[in-house]
Amino acid sequence: MSDIFTLRDSTPYHHRFIDTTHNSSSKYAESIYIPDLATYPHRLIEMGTLFGSSRLRLRDKSNKMLRTRVRRCMDFSSPQLVETANAIGKAIGVHYLGAHVRLGDGAFKANGEDILRQVWWKLVHDILQFNLSETLHLEQTFRVFASPLPAPERFAKLSSGNSRRRSPLFDFSPGNLRCRGHRHTHAHLARLNSPLFISTDKKNATGHPSFSGFLRTFPCAFFLSDFADHVRGLERLQNEYDGTTLTPFLLPLLDAMIVGRAWVAAGTDGSTFSQFIQDVLWTKHHGLDIVERG
Repeated sequence: MSDIFTLRDSTPYHHRFIDTTHNSSSKYAESIYIPDLATYPHRLIEMGTLFGSSRLRLRDKSNKMLRTRVRRCMDFSSPQLVETANAIGKAIGVHYLGAHVRLGDGAFKANGEDILRQVWWKLVHDILQFNLSETLHLEQTFRVFASPLPAPERFAKLSSGNSRRRSPLFDFSPGNLRCRGHRHTHAHLARLNSPLFISTDKKNATGHPSFSGFLRTFPCAFFLSDFADHVRGLERLQNEYDGTTLTPFLLPLLDAMIVGRAWVAAGTDGSTFSQFIQDVLWTKHHGLDIVERG
């Protein structure tokens, strides 16, 4: 008999793991009662993935406490990454805005313009608190999107959402970096001069037309590619086992850490990585309790 038992996933939402016998309906095809796993004679149980905020459904208090301890340790603590993220954050400014824009795969790639618009509205309407009519006017003035559209439904109804909020702070000032655009001179637009760090999986985002409206709105917007000198120190890191250069694997983590150090951060609706940045990285960096899900 093999020492390994494999739980094979046939779909992205195949297995869910629960700690009570009560099994409510869900999007998962099959629920596995966690105590049953202890009865398997195998030394190792191999699972396809734990991806998905509701895949692990816990109701037992001790299990929830264990999950909390694990999640509190999920921020990145590599000294090289921490040092680099801190240095980039300092270069951007004492206080800056952060945004995670996921566009590179699946539904996010197919709905890119809608995602960009949602994040732009979170920054302008939710965080910088331009009112509904002002935000619509700014969207048209800066030609953020190809054609004028009504306000996104959720913003027309209520100013809330996935942006992690703090008390309003409109005295942002860039750090020691030169803004890529011309700063707004009208007083009522001064908030848009706030430094903004954009984390995205879109390749060559700085020159991509999708982000041109962002850059017209936020003249002091920055991407990870703007910090080549800071990142260069990571290039020497290698896997000691086979010598593989670690930089390609570390850059997405660094990107997320910089957003997590922002004064306030906006994410992509439906993105688990955005949730991780906001629920764990941002909250831990600002001394707040992590957000529990599932």
